[in-house]
Amino acid sequence: MARFPFSAIVGQDEMKQALLIAAVDPAIGGVMVFGDRGTGKSTAARALAGLLPPISAIQDCPYGCSKDDQARYPDVCGTGPLRKRPVPFVDLPLGATEDRVLGALDLERALRSGEKAFEPGLLAKAHRGFLYIDEINLLEDHLVDLLLDVAASGENVVEREGLSVRHPAKFVLIGSGGARSFLQHSASGIRTMEFMDPLPGEDFMNTLSAADALLLHEKPGVKEMCVPSKLTSYFAAARP
Repeated sequence: MARFPFSAIVGQDEMKQALLIAAVDPAIGGVMVFGDRGTGKSTAARALAGLLPPISAIQDCPYGCSKDDQARYPDVCGTGPLRKRPVPFVDLPLGATEDRVLGALDLERALRSGEKAFEPGLLAKAHRGFLYIDEINLLEDHLVDLLLDVAASGENVVEREGLSVRHPAKFVLIGSGGARSFLQHSASGIRTMEFMDPLPGEDFMNTLSAADALLLHEKPGVKEMCVPSKLTSYFAAARP
C-alpha cells in the first residue's frame, strides 16, 4: 500500500526533524510524538520509511540480517546471498501478546512434523528498520520493559518451551499518543470519572453557570459566590 509522501506533510517541523534525525542516526534510540488527533503523527512516522534507500539483507533470512549479522549469528541468519529489500516498518498493536512480540514456538510446525522450531516475532521483523506503536502510553507495562531491554541491547533472547534462540533486533522505536488517551488510561480505575466530548459553544456558558451553582452548594453554609464566579470568568475567557 502506498504511503503518504513525507515531503507532502505541511508544518510539524519539529516532529519531522526528530524523525529525520532518528533515521540518520538510529543510535539515538527512538522518537516519542504526542499531540492531538489528526495532527499527522502516524502519517509522518509511516512515511519516513519511504525516504530511506533499500538495504542489503541475506536472502530468505527471517530477520533481514546483514553480512555483519551473519558473521555474529551464523545459526539464525543462514548462508544465502545478499538481496535488496525495503527498510522494514512494523506496527506493534496494543493487544499484541508477549509471544507475538518476542517470538515463540511454531505450534503449527510442531504439530505437523513434531519439530521444535522458533517462529520469529515482531521484533525480528523490525530488525534494521522501525517499530511503530500508536497510543504507546496505553501499552502494557511489561511489554514496555521488554521493548526497552531489547532496544538497548540490540538483541532478542528467547528461552522458553525448550527453545533457546538469540537473534539481532536493532530498530528505531517510534511511539505516538494523545493527551486524552493518557488521561483515560490514568483514570481507568476510577469508576466515577467520565470523559465527555467538548460542548457546543451555545451550551458552554449555561454549563458554567450550572457549575457556579454546584460549587456554591458544594459545602453547607457557603454563601460567598466569589470563588465559583472567578472560575466561571476564567474559563469563559478561554484562558486554560
